[in-house]
Amino acid sequence: MRDPHVEAVYFSVGSAEDISYENPEPLDFSNHLGLFSLADGLLKVIPVEDFCNGLEASQAIDGFLRSWEIEADLKQNLGMIRFSYSHADVIDRNPPPPGALHLVVGDR
Repeated sequence: MRDPHVEAVYFSVGSAEDISYENPEPLDFSNHLGLFSLADGLLKVIPVEDFCNGLEASQAIDGFLRSWEIEADLKQNLGMIRFSYSHADVIDRNPPPPGALHLVVGDR
């Protein structure tokens, strides 16, 4: 039986049209959801929980990211930071044996 596992989830980082960043400092931290690393306009999250696809993982992290956006709106400027799901690194922890036929389906 297959065993898909999300190793990392990626979110594009942007802002409102009239706000831009010039080389923001990288940011690394961890919390109950996972390890977060923000650099070069991309947020990488290594989730603590086990997820089988990127969409499921991103939905679990979404509430925290919305809170981050709201805090930035209140403390800095409206639309200061926005996150949108980009992609995920998914591995199969139980791949089929060599030579076996298998179907590969992409992540949304």
